Amino acid sequence: MITCIIGHEKNAKGETRFEVVEKYKDPLTEKWKIAIVSYYKNSIRARKQAELELIEKIETLQEKTKSSFSASEIKTFGELKESWFNSWSVSVKNKQLIENIDFSTHQFFTSKHSKMASEMIETSKAEKIILIVQEFREKLHLSNSYQPRHISANILPKIKKELTKVYPNFELLPIKKKGKVLAYEMSW
Repeated sequence: MITCIIGHEKNAKGETRFEVVEKYKDPLTEKWKIAIVSYYKNSIRARKQAELELIEKIETLQEKTKSSFSASEIKTFGELKESWFNSWSVSVKNKQLIENIDFSTHQFFTSKHSKMASEMIETSKAEKIILIVQEFREKLHLSNSYQPRHISANILPKIKKELTKVYPNFELLPIKKKGKVLAYEMSW
């Protein structure tokens, strides 16, 4: 860990602000983050006090991050995904949250989607299933933020790729009307 002291220009009150800065590793993401504590008196005692406050601040941040994922509370994959999403969404801007909600991590969940699609095929007596967009989201446990364009671009190709290995004649096609996706058709 690196500690450095930075002096700044005087503020409106005429006081010079000093900062104690330290890098620490986030226990979940393994990425380096920076914590800062400010103080206004240029003395050894004030600096030492700021360093102690900084250590406490880092410990508090790390404990808060670790406690947000309690292994005893999470029993299913869905609960793990929900817990991860709740803590991730706090640290992301709204625009990025809307556009990239699960799309940046869809590869992590793709085999799960393929498994669910395979289970639908195995339980069906027909050789074709047609699901409206909302039913498709529910069957694959996708959030409502997944728009049909995201499903077509990110989820369908992965499912097709994996299930054609098991079912050689497998097809998964969007059913469109006037350019808008209304449903999805799976046949095998």
